[in-house]
Amino acid sequence: MVSRQFRKLEIEGSIPSTGLCMENRILIGNRDDSISFFKDAQKYGKFKTQHELCQYLKLSRGHFWKYYIQELTLPESLYSDLLEKLPLAVQKRYTAISSNKPANWGSIKGGITTQQMHPNHIVKARNIAIQKVQERAANIFDINQPLTTDISEFLGAFAGDGFTNKYDRHYFTGFAGDRRYDWNYYQTKIIPIAKKHFNIEKQSIREKDNSMWVTFHCKLLHEFITQRFGMPSGEKWNRVLVPKEIMEGKIDYRAAFVRGVFDTDGCVFFDKRAIYKEPYMRVDITMVNIPILTQLHQILTELGVESKVLGNGKHLHVTSKENVRKFFEKIGSSNERHKAKIRQKYSDFDEWNPASTAR
Repeated sequence: MVSRQFRKLEIEGSIPSTGLCMENRILIGNRDDSISFFKDAQKYGKFKTQHELCQYLKLSRGHFWKYYIQELTLPESLYSDLLEKLPLAVQKRYTAISSNKPANWGSIKGGITTQQMHPNHIVKARNIAIQKVQERAANIFDINQPLTTDISEFLGAFAGDGFTNKYDRHYFTGFAGDRRYDWNYYQTKIIPIAKKHFNIEKQSIREKDNSMWVTFHCKLLHEFITQRFGMPSGEKWNRVLVPKEIMEGKIDYRAAFVRGVFDTDGCVFFDKRAIYKEPYMRVDITMVNIPILTQLHQILTELGVESKVLGNGKHLHVTSKENVRKFFEKIGSSNERHKAKIRQKYSDFDEWNPASTAR
C-alpha cells in the first residue's frame, strides 16, 4: 500500500507518479476560486453529484477533496479536461486567475517553507551535503595504478588485521589492533599509504579499552581490494590468500606482503629456556588459515629463508639464528613494537631494514 505521505508527494509532483506523468501544476486563484471552479465543472459538465465527478476523474473522494479546497494544486491535464466543459466566457475568467507552476513546484514550495521556518537546519544540511560531495571527489584514485611494495605491504596488513564491507550505500575498509602497540604502526605506515596511493585524507579512529579501529570510508578502496585483488569482504580469517597479482609479480612485492602480515599477525620473541646459552630469537606468524601460511612459506623459501608450518596449521615459524637474520634482511618490519625487539639483538637493524626503503 502506498503511504499517504508518498501519495501526497506524488500528487504534488515531487516524485514520479505511478498513475500520472510528471507534469506542470495549475494554481487557480485562491481557495474560493478553486471551489467555484469545481462547482462550475460539475454544473456545466452535467454531473449530478460530486461523486459522479470523482468517478469521471478517477479520483477517490479524499483525493478529490484536496484538489477542491486547494490543499493540492491541479495536474495540468486534469485542469484542461475540466476547463473544456465550461462555456468560453467562464473559461476566460478562470484562465485569467490561474497560474502555471513547474512539475516539482511542491518540492520547491516545501523547501522554501522549510528554509523560512528552519534556516539553520537548511544551512547545516547543505554543508553536510557539500562535505559529502567533496569527500567523494577527494577519494578518487586510479584503481589500476601500478603495484608497488607499499601497496603490497598494505594488502599484507589487510590480510592480517584488515576488514572491508558494504552496508547499504556505505563502504568501509579498516584495521583492528591493540592501541598500546599498533597505533604507531597505523599512524606511520597504514594511514600514509592510504593518503599517498588512495588519496584518502581522512579516517575514523575508534578506541575501546585496549582495542582500536582505523577505518577508511571509500567505495573505490573497497573495490580495489575485493575486485582487483580478489580479497574477500566480510569475514575473511579462513578465506584470505595472497593475491594472484602479487604471487605472479616481483619478488619484492611478495616480500612486502609478508612484511604486512608479519607486522599485524606476527611477533618476535626470545626463547629463554636453559638449553640455550643466551635468549634465542624466533619469528612467529599466527593465522588460522593453512592455505595462506603455505603461500607465505613458499615466498620465504624463494627468498632463501627456511621456515615451517607447525602441525596445528596455525603458526609459521622461523627459528635458526641464520634464518631469523635472513628474515629480517629480506622481510624486515615497519612496526615499532617489532623493531624495538629486533634492535635488542641487532642494534644496527634500522640501517639495513628493507622496510626503510620500501616504495
